[in-house]
Parts: sequence; structure tokens; C-alpha cells
Amino acid sequence: PGAGKGTQAKIIAERFQITHISTGDILRQAIAAETDLGKQVKEILSRGMLVSDEIVVALVKERINQPDCRPGFVLDGFPRTVNQAQQFEIIFNQAADAGKFAGKKKVVILFDLSETEIVRRLTARRFCPQCKADYNLVTKPPRQDEKCDRCNVNLQRRADDNRETVSQRIKVYLQDTAPLIEFYQTHGLIRLDGALPLEQVTKE
Repeated sequence: PGAGKGTQAKIIAERFQITHISTGDILRQAIAAETDLGKQVKEILSRGMLVSDEIVVALVKERINQPDCRPGFVLDGFPRTVNQAQQFEIIFNQAADAGKFAGKKKVVILFDLSETEIVRRLTARRFCPQCKADYNLVTKPPRQDEKCDRCNVNLQRRADDNRETVSQRIKVYLQDTAPLIEFYQTHGLIRLDGALPLEQVTKE
């Protein structure tokens, strides 16, 4: 959490002209629409917990089978558990066997970051309520204090970017997501130093 995966995913997607898939965005859209699923997800996220594998995998499977993903895609925030990774292997291979991702292969990137820096970054995250631009008072600050560069409106903080929830997210990461490191050691894992400046991480 807070290592810059969302920012880097957008840069990768733009540079290679592929689709950026953020499971967080998909879930937040459900929350904003106030669907039954959205209400359920909101309650789960407010406690700093993970949405069930069943819900997330179903969303991802539906998304990667859409036409705009055929040239390739970058997943942001998925998979978060070994179970999700195992299910994704099946989904990806089925789609590949159907000829949807001919010539494509998976690359997995891990951004290493200390717990102290994670807390510092996440509690500094902000977004524009109008254009939805993302900022970070530590790594990607706006030109004016707490004001959107485009809209000049006051920036907001996501409800789950408070210190208590961030600490819980780190605990959940260590318990549920960190085991993915071992899982992906044999699946082309690339490790990068997430503490480097944004531009340097992009270059690496």
C-alpha cells in the first residue's frame, strides 16, 4: 500500500497504449453508485479489510475479457492474495488459449517500501472531487497548498487514508498479500525500490 503502484500503472498503460485496470477504481465506482455490492464494499473498506476474493476475481475476469484488453493490460492492486493469484492464472490461461492474448506474457512488479514510509505517504494522499486527479503532499504535491492544479478546488482525502486504517491495511498486507512474493518468484517477479523518486521508479 502507498508504494506508487497506481501512479506507475497509469504511466505504463499510457506508454504502452494498454488498458489500466484498477480494482480499487472498480470497487469505488460500485460504492459511488450505491449498489448493494457498493454498500457491502464500503463497509468492508472502512474497516481496512479486503473485499472477498470471489467478488474481486469475478470483477477482474469480466474486465479482462472486454475488447480493449486484447492488446494487453496492466493490473493495479490485483491480485492481493495467493488464492486470487491462483484463480487469475486459470482465468489468464483460459483467455490465452482462446487466442485473446496471443504473444503476451505476464510480468509482475513489486515495489519495496518501509512501513514508516507507507504511513507517511498514505496519510498524505489527496484527490480532486471534480476531475478526480490524484495528488500526494509528499511525493506528488499540487502547485498550491491543498488545491487542484486544474480545478483550483480544495483537495479531499479518501476516508480510508487515515492513520488507524492505514495501520490495519499494513497488517492485512503482511498477512494476506506478502505471501505473493514467494508465489511469484517463479513467475517473473521484478523488485523495485518504491522509496525512489517517482521519475526514477518509472525509469527503473
